[in-house]
Amino acid sequence: MAAHRSISERRALVADWLESDLTTADFADSRGVSPSSLHRWRRQLESGGHVPAPAGFVELFAASPEPAFPADAPIEIRLVGASILVRPGADRATLATVLAALRPAS
Repeated sequence: MAAHRSISERRALVADWLESDLTTADFADSRGVSPSSLHRWRRQLESGGHVPAPAGFVELFAASPEPAFPADAPIEIRLVGASILVRPGADRATLATVLAALRPAS
């Protein structure tokens, strides 16, 4: 798996690359990054953008105790590789157990 680099590390690598006399491939090889990463980071830094963090598990909380949908409406939760249909009247504890089982081990 590729190493996660901070924005300051990416900025420094791009600056070093642009100041070097090396080809993109040679520079990337010498620093242990891919040429495509260097080009992507350069575009993102030039546009003022940042590199988004990888998506992970997102825990959601209700803004209020009142549901924003009809009480008899089912809820469908789609995750990578799984789909859960929560029917009206589902037990909170059971749903919490199912969702906890889907969380990746840390």
